[in-house]
Amino acid sequence: MSTAHSQSVSRRAHLQARGPSRRARRDATARDLLGGAHPLARAEARTHTLIVQSTGVSTLAAFVGLACLMDPHGLYAAALVAAAVVQAALALSLVLATQAKRDAILQLIAEGRGDLPLATVARLRRRLLRPKRPERLARSVDALRREVARPLRGALPLYSRGVVRSVDRELGRVACLLRAPHVSADGVAMAVLFLSADSSPLYGDDAERLRREIGRLTFLLGTAEAHAWG
Repeated sequence: MSTAHSQSVSRRAHLQARGPSRRARRDATARDLLGGAHPLARAEARTHTLIVQSTGVSTLAAFVGLACLMDPHGLYAAALVAAAVVQAALALSLVLATQAKRDAILQLIAEGRGDLPLATVARLRRRLLRPKRPERLARSVDALRREVARPLRGALPLYSRGVVRSVDRELGRVACLLRAPHVSADGVAMAVLFLSADSSPLYGDDAERLRREIGRLTFLLGTAEAHAWG
């Protein structure tokens, strides 16, 4: 056996021992890394299915549209309307699936798993760390505090004004930490979920649960600042 061949065999054995290649890790899916039951894997599968279905309906509608041009008074017009209705329903479902996918990624990052080799996770993590993102979140917290401090005008909000007023000081601390020179992706991700997720205690009537959630959020945000100066 030649020296070159021996080196090639040795290199392949070494790479196999190191595990999956960098390309394989980059091409991994949420199902590969987290299992099919994970919310992100389910959301990705749902999104893919809806895109395939929407593409199929669009293709069918294009053929039906051509048929309508040739026979405007036939049954094709009704089929075209039906295709439009189905496409609208698929579009709404796709919006909801995309939101569920985003929330699942935010939850992963908030749990400290933002370094997973998934392109969708990496992209969202980069966006969270852009300087303007924490500032926008801080302004949203400030606006919420101002809104509950003044008399109610218009329709009732989605949150309990009394519950939110009871944690005003804690919310002020959140806004301050979001404006700190150093923030972590997990803290910003949790702040996004805190302000926007349907399951957030911000939109419930349990003040103690809300206070505990704010405590976890301030801990994450404060830890990043402490590490930066430590």
